[in-house]
Amino acid sequence: MSVPNPATTDWVPLGSGISGPGVSPVIAAATSILSLTTSYQNVPGVNIDASVPLGAAVVARATVDVDTAGMAAGILIVDLLVDGGAVGGEILLNPSTAGGMRVTLGQHWVLPGLSAGSHNFKLQARTSGGGGSLNSSHTRLAVDVVAATSPVMASLPYATSLPTAPYDGQEAILVDSVTNPSYVWRLRYNAGSSSAYKWEFVGGSPAYAEWKGAQAVSAGWTKLPSAGTTTVTVPRAGDYDVTYGAGGQIETAVATDLAVGIFNAAGTQLGTNDWQDCMARVTGTVYDKWDIGKSHRLAGLAAGTALDVRGTNVSGSTVLNFLTSYISAVPKRVS
Repeated sequence: MSVPNPATTDWVPLGSGISGPGVSPVIAAATSILSLTTSYQNVPGVNIDASVPLGAAVVARATVDVDTAGMAAGILIVDLLVDGGAVGGEILLNPSTAGGMRVTLGQHWVLPGLSAGSHNFKLQARTSGGGGSLNSSHTRLAVDVVAATSPVMASLPYATSLPTAPYDGQEAILVDSVTNPSYVWRLRYNAGSSSAYKWEFVGGSPAYAEWKGAQAVSAGWTKLPSAGTTTVTVPRAGDYDVTYGAGGQIETAVATDLAVGIFNAAGTQLGTNDWQDCMARVTGTVYDKWDIGKSHRLAGLAAGTALDVRGTNVSGSTVLNFLTSYISAVPKRVS
């Protein structure tokens, strides 16, 4: 994802993951005094969970109320942790004398590169020499989720596979090749869908194949062409909208019926089991031509299913010469 430059981007506060300008930040205040040691400790009560939308950033602001009594030597260090990891830019204090000083310190962090989803924010503190404390009265953390008012182009995943851990509303582009794709499908993940196929088709170009040549068909279903079939293979399990068709001419002056169907590699007709579903009648004039086609929604196709176009001479009383065939497929939704 392309991340906006915090220094040059206008930001609108959205609050703690709540979409909408003007929402107050979430604030967590310390609930008790923290006696400092040389080991990092969580600041009690300063713990925030916030939801970050795609393309948003987080601004975190901290203040700490420090009492240096007992700090004989050493440096106070206060870190902001996001999901358990320190982000850098810590609050530092190096008192010049031991004891007797109380001071309130502040720091802010701009975090534009967080992934979409829920994140945890908290403060940890220690001193390098031990001693001292953080008072609860002015020790707190505020977290603002903000979105850029300038257009932020989020680069969608563009790959031959889909994200393995998608979140609701995530979009991705599925292709068969990143260098020379034959289809490009933009998909959106719908976590609330009751279907097992939660990636829903938003738009794009179909998987498509066509053939031009000459294939004689007398009777029975015949691949068009019989060798090197016009085939589209679906890359993922799901529901697909498939359009197919064929054209040709008769070679003898005999009226006949013909049909076109869509099949899988095992020879099973899909969408219908009736040749009447997509058929035509030619009148018997030599070189009488036809061009027929149909669309089907094919539900529950397995990943890797190869679809091909076949034709048949229903009456079998004359020779049909198929000259073209085509097939295209786009998903309704996939796994």
